[in-house]
Amino acid sequence: MQASAQAITLSIVELGARLGMSVVAEGIENADQQAILVKSHCPIGQGYFISRPLSPAVFDEWLQHQMTMTKRA
Repeated sequence: MQASAQAITLSIVELGARLGMSVVAEGIENADQQAILVKSHCPIGQGYFISRPLSPAVFDEWLQHQMTMTKRA
């Protein structure tokens, strides 16, 4: 993530937190981006790094798998 993009992203996350809002990161493409967001208290996101677009049925299977993996951790 470029320094300017990271500064803007972290500012938006901080602003949302100060306003008592949940911020959802969009367009996460790699592990480094996700790590930066989680470290800045933005654990909710979507993007190709997490999953490609899925049909509703396949999404249900993916979600069940994710929930199972989370319980094991």
